Amino acid sequence: MIQEESKRQRYRRKVIYARKLRQRMTKPEMILWKALRDRKCVGIKFRRQVPMGWFVVDFLCREYRLIIEIDGKIHEKTLEYDRARDTEIRLHNYRVLRFSNIQILKNLEDVLRTITAATQHSSLQSHSPSPVGEREGMGEGVRR
Repeated sequence: MIQEESKRQRYRRKVIYARKLRQRMTKPEMILWKALRDRKCVGIKFRRQVPMGWFVVDFLCREYRLIIEIDGKIHEKTLEYDRARDTEIRLHNYRVLRFSNIQILKNLEDVLRTITAATQHSSLQSHSPSPVGEREGMGEGVRR
């Protein structure tokens, strides 16, 4: 008899998977993490490779409800999957900023400015969930 996996077991598998992703970060992920970790980006706390729902996000800031995704070549083939993830993320009242590997490697300062601007934009709004029209804003699901 096949036993169905419990929520707890699925979450545990996601945590183990996220841990492996942290151990095998890509060069762009390592570069951005070095710039974000220890509150180096204007005092903002980020976590990396965080399980959320049925997937793992690259970088997450709970305080500003912001997720940063780094898109490599594989993402050219997974646009539909990425859209589904972005929709799921927005259902949790998070915003998504997407950057390409090239942007991280060639223009890290602009990437950090965009992240900083997104958090400043966020701090102007209340931290409580807002109507969909007000949430649509800078950086949500934007491919850069």
